[in-house]
Amino acid sequence: MAITYNWDCKTLHVHTSHTDFSASPITKSNVAYGVTWTLTATNDDDITESITRNTTLPVNDLSSFQEKDDLTNDIVKAWVFGIIGPDAKTAYEAEVTNLLSEKITPTKILITLDS
Repeated sequence: MAITYNWDCKTLHVHTSHTDFSASPITKSNVAYGVTWTLTATNDDDITESITRNTTLPVNDLSSFQEKDDLTNDIVKAWVFGIIGPDAKTAYEAEVTNLLSEKITPTKILITLDS
């Protein structure tokens, strides 16, 4: 069974104004300092499961600052992947895959006693 993963990294936590900590301080507006992302796994039968997590973005140097209107999901996703690293990316995908497998074939259920 093939599983596809979708990383939605479009929810940003933003400082309305922020000054960095560089030798020559830079002040910018709408500085993203965090991402709330959702990873969704979908199988061939269109059954889905998701997890949502937060990743903190560095804001100590704004010399390569990108304006909010220039950001895309792919740009922010690359930031998240760079911060969490390949091992965590793989672990998150394994986590959501396990949740999807549990949804399809539960190994734990809730029951209610009659009395």
